[in-house]
Amino acid sequence: MPRRKNNPIAFHIKQQGMTLLEFLISLVLGLFLLTLLSTVYVAIERQHKIQSDLTALQSHFSIAEKLLSQELKQSGYLGCLSIHSIQRLYNATTYALTAANKFHVHPGGAESDMITVWHRSVENSVLLKSMRGLKTLYLSLDFPIDAGDVLIVSDCDSVDIFQVASVSMISKSVQKVVSVSSLHKKYNAYADVGLLERNTFLVEKTGPSQYGLYRTNIKGQKIELVPGVQKMKFFSDQISGVSMRLELVEGTLKKIGYSFVGIRM
Repeated sequence: MPRRKNNPIAFHIKQQGMTLLEFLISLVLGLFLLTLLSTVYVAIERQHKIQSDLTALQSHFSIAEKLLSQELKQSGYLGCLSIHSIQRLYNATTYALTAANKFHVHPGGAESDMITVWHRSVENSVLLKSMRGLKTLYLSLDFPIDAGDVLIVSDCDSVDIFQVASVSMISKSVQKVVSVSSLHKKYNAYADVGLLERNTFLVEKTGPSQYGLYRTNIKGQKIELVPGVQKMKFFSDQISGVSMRLELVEGTLKKIGYSFVGIRM
């Protein structure tokens, strides 16, 4: 019987990896996906920035409109009496406060207007005992008073505006206030006392394409109230109130808003 010849076992080794063409195709697809994801990310970030700026614009407009409206509504406020109803107003200071100038608009032409408003502070102290002289008042310690402050005292019959010469603490709840000049009468206990406020509102540039609404008080102290306010204009109809136009910017967005404040002119 013929001997069978053994054939060698053939090993077929499969080629590993990818061809150059496959590599290039994968690279192109990867770059395409990366570009697509980057574009989507940038679009989402841009939309988020626009939405954030829009929200800031709405918020800043609401705050500015509310602050200015409240200030205008307080113009001429003297406590239990307004500048229009008072018959006996005695002013021993150099500050002229009348019904005609309880607020004053400083026109800015093509630029932003400024507005100055006069009124008594919302915070008030009470005269704890009737005055014995015409210069000394014993007041509750509801808010701090400093020498040089201008105060308004009212008993719903008459009003005195005077400047403070000195202040001393009598106890933890009582402060002794001495006026620079004599008041026109001796006020009885429980008369109302508050600070005379003169606030000027203006727009200032805070940086490149950045603006803000500022307030300067009677002592010349200036603070920023609302960022983003670029321009404000006021229009008085001399009958029922004041209209105001506010322009605000935030990023690439701009908002123009209007408001009317009904006050006695």
